[in-house]
Amino acid sequence: MKSLLTIILAISCGVMLIGGNIYWDKKISAYAQKPIEKTESTKKIEKKEPEQKSIKVEESKNDVLISYTKNWPTQASGMFSKHLAAHEPFQFLIIGSNAIGTSSHGWAYSLETKLIETYGQDNFQVSIKPFDNTSTKFINDKKHTELTAQRADIVLFEPFTLNDNGNIPTKNSLANITTFTEEYKKKNPQSTFILIPPHPIYNAIYYPKQVADLAKYAEENKIPFLNHWTVWPSSSSKSIKDYLLPDQSAPNEKGAQLISDYLAKYFIAR
Repeated sequence: MKSLLTIILAISCGVMLIGGNIYWDKKISAYAQKPIEKTESTKKIEKKEPEQKSIKVEESKNDVLISYTKNWPTQASGMFSKHLAAHEPFQFLIIGSNAIGTSSHGWAYSLETKLIETYGQDNFQVSIKPFDNTSTKFINDKKHTELTAQRADIVLFEPFTLNDNGNIPTKNSLANITTFTEEYKKKNPQSTFILIPPHPIYNAIYYPKQVADLAKYAEENKIPFLNHWTVWPSSSSKSIKDYLLPDQSAPNEKGAQLISDYLAKYFIAR
């Protein structure tokens, strides 16, 4: 009888052990399949990952844009980098005679289009200011002081050299450039001036000498001078007329494209 009870007790214990193992196996399996509840720390880490990726993508894009400015004067390139980091638009101002064109046509408009397409509307703003003046009238009418309110980072200046031809002595013309640049930079010390000659014309005699004096002035005053005349046909060749309006007062569409392409290679150094 005692042996029978012992056997029954042993069997009962075995059944209980097996049942307990089965129960705990099921509990462990169910827990393993249950999603882990995310803590606040986990959520913060997951949130930071896409933000960090976004920052890296933006930095990489900015590095590419900054690389396009490698031809620029150091101060101008530095200002562009600073504006990018601050998410502020870089200000680019084009000033000159009516020959530069307007906001709807001409080489200035063509250059503006190229700059905005490359650097982006949010990163780059271009203003175009043409004047039907000689350089002396520009100064005497105080147009230069009106422009100081525009806090441009680059001022691309075509200094009315063709309009001055036969009207204003070269020394006065160059003095007017000094008056404008000095007054402008006094109010806007972060600005960089870049000079550009007007378009060439056919068979001119004194005008090329004026442009040569302008180039010399730029060199002496350490102002960048973008001489697009190097890509034009010779002024003594009749083929130059193919790039000018009939009265030679401005480049035609073909001539405007010639200038804007030349300038784009400088301002967008791919």
